Amino acid sequence: MIADCTEAYGDGIHPTEFLIIYIKPNISPAPFQVNCYLAWGGWTEIQIRDVDYPNDLLTKSWAEFQDGFGTIGCSYFLGLEEIYQILQNGEYKLDVGLTWTDGDRRIVYYSNFNMSDAETGYRLNWEGYTYLGDLVGRADDGFEYGGFDVNLRDKAFSTPDVPDSAGCASVKGTGWWYGTVCGQVNLNLPLNATAAVEGAAWPRNGVLESFVRLTLQMQRTDG
Repeated sequence: MIADCTEAYGDGIHPTEFLIIYIKPNISPAPFQVNCYLAWGGWTEIQIRDVDYPNDLLTKSWAEFQDGFGTIGCSYFLGLEEIYQILQNGEYKLDVGLTWTDGDRRIVYYSNFNMSDAETGYRLNWEGYTYLGDLVGRADDGFEYGGFDVNLRDKAFSTPDVPDSAGCASVKGTGWWYGTVCGQVNLNLPLNATAAVEGAAWPRNGVLESFVRLTLQMQRTDG
């Protein structure tokens, strides 16, 4: 069985741009469903959020974030454990696609994106950041936004019921990768909030702004 959507694309499985299929990463005990974007080499979607199809992430527990929730292909989170299992196939890059209230859509990429196992808190790491677009319309590096104490590098995932030492998961009310100080970039806060600091936001052209749609997807790069 294929291990991810990049492999599906390489095997010629791309009758349409999007297709829900079963995959079985190398370390996975059983197959599970994912939504594949079967263009430009094949991408495995791991999260979709849309202001028109909200799911209340403020009520989700550690177990729910670990296992995943929502409707695949609509508004959902694949699950920390399944994302971790996919990443064990090899090297991946992460695509962060954002749409703001004015309709502008921008994409940023994180190379060699990886995540540790459950025992170590699904800690995030990556090698580099690039953006798609020009300097006039760029989306900035949200993962490093705010400096060392609040960026996401090597931070563990926390939820209100499995909190971080700084208490940020309880303050923000949702699961995320928190540092010693609660950061401003948190993709799991409410969408299209009145103030960017109160909701899901990402820096665009140097300014932190609320957005209305998010897609996260991964593509294997060492195959």
